[in-house]
Amino acid sequence: MKKLINVAILTLVALFSASSFAKWHGCQTQNLVFFAYNMKHTKAVELCQTEEGYRYTYGPVGKPEITLEKESGDVTRGGGMAGGFDVKNGNIIYGVMEDKFGNSALIVQKSDYSKVLAEIELDSGDKTYVNKTYEYFH
Repeated sequence: MKKLINVAILTLVALFSASSFAKWHGCQTQNLVFFAYNMKHTKAVELCQTEEGYRYTYGPVGKPEITLEKESGDVTRGGGMAGGFDVKNGNIIYGVMEDKFGNSALIVQKSDYSKVLAEIELDSGDKTYVNKTYEYFH
């Protein structure tokens, strides 16, 4: 009986540990390039490498508002000393930057850089934050 309880406890710990680090749109950990929540943790931005290129996702957890499947040439290294990326979609660029102090933001702007449409601070201090852009973009 004691052995059964230990197995049950270990199983629960493993399940909760895995789910707490699981990303919300199904990106496998080995393909995850970037993940961050906004400061209120009501929305998240994620970049995942796919067989065809990259998938950019933004919106409420579990119900993304924006999902873009892009070829590799449409996703480039973006701003920030510590790394970031830009996703081009028509005349809009969705850019994520991280400065040398670890501050991170999502910046949505026109592709000619003439107007910033939105700037959203990201929670780079959260344990779920992942930034591997330096491994993918040089």
